[in-house]
Amino acid sequence: MQAIQRLFSVSVRAEAVLTLLATLALPAGAAIVTLGEVNPNPSGGTFVGRLSIGQGGSGSVTVNAASTLSGDVIGLGEQPTGNGSLTVTGAGSAVNLLPTGTTGNLNIGSLGTGSVSVLDGASFAYGVAGTGCAVNCQLSVSSGAGSDGNLLVSGAGTSFSTPGIIYVGVAAVSTVATDGFDYGTAGGVSHGSARIEAGGSLSASRMVIATTTGNGRNGTEQSFGSVTVDGVGSLVTLSRGATQTGDLAPLALGTGSNSQGTLVIQNGGRVRIDGSAANPVAFSGANIGSGGATASGLLRVDGAGSRLEVAGPLGFINVGTNIAGSSGELRVTNGGLVTGIGDGGLPFISVGRNGASGLLNVSGNDAAGNASTVRLAGRNPQNGGGAFLNIGGTFNTTGASNGTVNVTAGGRLEIDTANLVLTNPNGQTGMYVGIGAGATGAMNISGKSALTGAASTVAITAGTGLAPFVGIGRDGATGTLGITGGGKLLIDSSHVSVPNPGTYLQGDSMSLNIGQRVAAGADPSTGTVTVSGTGSELAMTGSVDRLIQLGLGSNSSGTLNILSGGLVRTEVILVANNSSATGLLNMNGGQLIIDGSRQGGPVAGTGGGVAVGRGGGVGTANIANGSIVNISSAAPQAFITIGGTTTAVGGTGTMNISGGSSVTVSGPSARVSVGGAGNAAQAAIGTLTLSGAGSSLTVTGSDAKVQIAATANSIGTLVVGAGSSLTSSSLIGVAHNGTADTGGIGTLVVNGSATAPNVVIGTSGLLGGSGVVNGTVTNHGVINPGNSPGTLTINGGFDNSDGKIVLEIKMLADGSFITDQLVFTDLAQVTMGAGRIEFDFLDDTDPNAFFNAGLFQLASFFKEVDAAGVLHDLPQADLGLFGQSVFDAWSDSYNFSRFSFDPFTGADFAAAAIPLPGSAALVLAGLLALVGSRHRSRVSGARAWAAPMRRTPRAPGAAAAPIAAAH
Repeated sequence: MQAIQRLFSVSVRAEAVLTLLATLALPAGAAIVTLGEVNPNPSGGTFVGRLSIGQGGSGSVTVNAASTLSGDVIGLGEQPTGNGSLTVTGAGSAVNLLPTGTTGNLNIGSLGTGSVSVLDGASFAYGVAGTGCAVNCQLSVSSGAGSDGNLLVSGAGTSFSTPGIIYVGVAAVSTVATDGFDYGTAGGVSHGSARIEAGGSLSASRMVIATTTGNGRNGTEQSFGSVTVDGVGSLVTLSRGATQTGDLAPLALGTGSNSQGTLVIQNGGRVRIDGSAANPVAFSGANIGSGGATASGLLRVDGAGSRLEVAGPLGFINVGTNIAGSSGELRVTNGGLVTGIGDGGLPFISVGRNGASGLLNVSGNDAAGNASTVRLAGRNPQNGGGAFLNIGGTFNTTGASNGTVNVTAGGRLEIDTANLVLTNPNGQTGMYVGIGAGATGAMNISGKSALTGAASTVAITAGTGLAPFVGIGRDGATGTLGITGGGKLLIDSSHVSVPNPGTYLQGDSMSLNIGQRVAAGADPSTGTVTVSGTGSELAMTGSVDRLIQLGLGSNSSGTLNILSGGLVRTEVILVANNSSATGLLNMNGGQLIIDGSRQGGPVAGTGGGVAVGRGGGVGTANIANGSIVNISSAAPQAFITIGGTTTAVGGTGTMNISGGSSVTVSGPSARVSVGGAGNAAQAAIGTLTLSGAGSSLTVTGSDAKVQIAATANSIGTLVVGAGSSLTSSSLIGVAHNGTADTGGIGTLVVNGSATAPNVVIGTSGLLGGSGVVNGTVTNHGVINPGNSPGTLTINGGFDNSDGKIVLEIKMLADGSFITDQLVFTDLAQVTMGAGRIEFDFLDDTDPNAFFNAGLFQLASFFKEVDAAGVLHDLPQADLGLFGQSVFDAWSDSYNFSRFSFDPFTGADFAAAAIPLPGSAALVLAGLLALVGSRHRSRVSGARAWAAPMRRTPRAPGAAAAPIAAAH
């Protein structure tokens, strides 16, 4: 770029010297002044055929004093040693060229050096519209490889116009062998520059900046093209003619191998691409870096009032497209604007397409605080769809496409079809970040304006028609979206979703899909979204149903990170949605707000929430380090489901709430299901763990429930760590829904606190841990206090009429014993009934030694706690609570030949160690260890019981050891 500018400056100085010499040498008032090698002499104001200026040497022509020069075409610097210049200056001065079609193109620097300057209100017209010139007229600012050309249009009222095509920077090579004639220098380097400034204007049907062409090239040719539009009132208009059919890029930068094209629009300059005269279903826009393995383009829009405008019917901008190795950059800074005009103005931008690399940077604001902005808007008439942005897309081709979009320092990127009613389900407004095999896409939204404090923002807005759509990493691509430093992604729609059985209709819900496969293929689809830092926000709003899906389709993986004060707002998050999909919701000091009521789809009329691991997927949600999750709805059944949902049964889900994080689910019939919906073909497996001081899960509202193993073919485990709390305003059900068994297998381990009016343990449920359960506990399954062993406190009512209590005893190395203990705060609310109580001696603990220590009494296992927190043995009068209980004992190392237990006097039994003969002892020890491992396993320091592997309760008087005793 600097080399081109230096060349341009040298050429202008040389031209100024020639003009000055000509002016001094000729009488004052001369209108057309020639100097040096000029043929034919144009001083009479007209010429026929081709006017050659500086063919092999130096030559110049100056048109001034309101004079007019007319003819066919002009060539400047037609030989490698030629140097020609043409200056048209002053109001009323004009050059009017009308090619006959036989005199060749207008070349400013054909093989040598050429320059044209149109100044101070003068005009230059090359061809007339409607004469076929739109197709046949070609103006090259540098033409043959090795040439240099410069075009300057300067001053208010100054104009340069052609209905044809302008090439700026061409490295053309032809040979007799390839084309029938010789032209250009093989391996040559061409430089072309054009500058429109100070209110000047240029119009053409098309402009190509930097290209290589011709069949005689050896592949080392290079072309450099530069166009600058500078200053308020300076304007370049590229208008397609009616005869230019098909899809076309009226503006192209860097279109061949070894080409480098640059367009700078600055200080209030403006470029307008107008396809309104074209076929109403043809694309018309700009390619920046295309058509060559080493082609590159840069389009920069900088400063207040600087604009690139694209007018319909179907505008586009491709930044890096079509050929592997091509690259392009669109840079919008300091208040510049790229926008569409009219209904079909700019509905499509791609950044890094079909093997190429692309970069879009939108940054900063002008001195008045106006943000640098790229605005996609309008309708795609080909499919009735809305504006769409592709970042890193591979379509029907091979090669690794790579696209990056950065919106920083208060810049804005808008995709807006709010005024349209879109109806085609294949034409939703939105964007892809990474789509197609091998493609990579990245969007970074970061920071705020240093002047105004306004956030860097990407805003996607749609009207009452189809809802917007965003995909991050689809069909074998890798996509990343980062929202940091106070940046914002805002997605909004006024569409209203409608009920539909099975699933949503296409376009009836607003979706952000992170890691998705739709088209067939084996390549993994990977998407990652990160929202990090105070003020950073991803918000999905409006009347439409709003979904974030992590991992959707085969071999897909999606991750959503909410970190360090970042905020995400939506209605539903679905983590891992198919049998080979994985998903991760990762929160570390972040905030998640789930709100609204679902109006459409298969569960219309219910609240939003989070589902982790559904449809056979494997999902994980980590909520850590003071993160806040608030799920609320005025509609029923706001939810968290971990492992399988009713609309996508089966799957494996894990949720970890730690580090003082809080999760709240509120609303009528609010639900937390750990182990949701499964079926015979696909089990639902859910695990939820709370750990660390202050970590909490609260479910509140009328009929609010926590359900562990909510349906048949579900397995649920919920662990409440020390210092953590679980609260439900209605029910905590473990393999029980409050009315009946669910048929699932559930485990609740409480080492902190669990609070609900009713805690019900189903027949396939287990309650354990060394914490406090606040509420009335009804046990139909198993209660196993502690963590081998430990103490569990029941603060409220307790009913074990048809349940089982397992109490463990372990001998320590010093010969002392520790036991499980079940502690009650109100014996008046305790009912033991005919429930079972089993004493389990762990490892090689000797029951006889335990008895001889005087400990085989109820007092070792059951306690009462007073208001001061002091433990007491049960009063003698309350031992009758156990009068109908069924007692038995178990040991892996001792055989009970008889056993009975009296609540008042304790145990009466005979137990002998199981002998192990010789080397068989080692084998049996291994078998016993295996069996024991099936009975008990440790997860995060707490026992995780798998109920099917537990021993089934034995009937009183069963012949096999242990022997049970009924009292």
